[in-house]
Amino acid sequence: MRMKKIGIYIHIPFCKQKCSYCSFNSGINFSVCRDYFDALSLEIINFSKDGVLDTPVVDSIFIGGGTPTCVEVSYIEKILKTVYNNFKVENAEITIECNPESLTGNKLGSYLKSGVNRFSVGVQSLNDNLLKTIGRAHDSKAALKALKLLKACNVSNANCDIMLNLPEQTLEDVFSAVDKLLKFEIKHLSAYSLSLEENTPLYNKFKLDEDKAAEIYQKLVEYLKQFNLFRYEVSNFSKPGFECKHNLKYWKRQDYYGFGVSSHSLYKNYRFENCENINDYIYRLKNNLHAFDVKKKISRAEQEIEYLICNLRLEQGFSIEEFKDLFKANFLEKYELKLKKVLPFLIIDRNVKIKPENFYILNSILTEII
Repeated sequence: MRMKKIGIYIHIPFCKQKCSYCSFNSGINFSVCRDYFDALSLEIINFSKDGVLDTPVVDSIFIGGGTPTCVEVSYIEKILKTVYNNFKVENAEITIECNPESLTGNKLGSYLKSGVNRFSVGVQSLNDNLLKTIGRAHDSKAALKALKLLKACNVSNANCDIMLNLPEQTLEDVFSAVDKLLKFEIKHLSAYSLSLEENTPLYNKFKLDEDKAAEIYQKLVEYLKQFNLFRYEVSNFSKPGFECKHNLKYWKRQDYYGFGVSSHSLYKNYRFENCENINDYIYRLKNNLHAFDVKKKISRAEQEIEYLICNLRLEQGFSIEEFKDLFKANFLEKYELKLKKVLPFLIIDRNVKIKPENFYILNSILTEII
């Protein structure tokens, strides 16, 4: 019998400073750092020993945040050791998110010794004015320095995050940044479009030009092809074979465990959502209580909607045959009326997928289908 493979996400909510666009659960209260990591270790241990769980192989670990690299390296070493001691980890892709200003040679050496083999660097832009506008703690010099460090240490799997739709951003800004990043032989690029969230400093400060952003995005997709970086998900590009194994679990709606404050898990069609307050999280784990606020069985109808939303983010879309196997229905027949509205934007053969030129309006297409 083939053993099930699963991913683990570990949330590190600490940051040197909070970016002006950030709505994630992150902050700069380092005074609770030790208590938080003690609680995080307890959650991992308790979860692994829960009698209702199987013992699958872990083939991806993603340490995100926040800024995992801004905490003492010993905390990251400790938490990875806890995972190794309580789960069967085999041939795993192990990613850590890094902000450029917090990555040092000593930290990098420790991460590598602890098994980290994929680094995701939050570059966002190489235009210093834009970096100031969005409240980043680093400048372009620090970003390039971090990439030089990764290359000097022979890191073979690095991702860079960049942001699109920034206020007053030009196509030249984007292409210039990409050209500089590609000199470091990165294997993966994530290009996320800025969205202005309520209760963030940028929310009422700027009006974004969506048409301009859509044009830049489409030109970027074509530009990256000449460097053998191909889109496989609406915001993610990689060289063949370097797609993010962990994030593909989300988009293919596969099981994963999430540990840490405000993290989520999907397991056997149950959704777990951890509490969002860090002090509450620490208290619960110290007192042998569950970290999650929500444990919800996902209905068949909800599973189907999640499947469509997640898989249509992928360049390859989803298999009509797989849909039939999972949901005991013919997709084309069940969605016949809704599909009439969006047929010009789709490719339908053995798979259902978004036409390459229509990914920027993905959300509008999904709204019509679901």
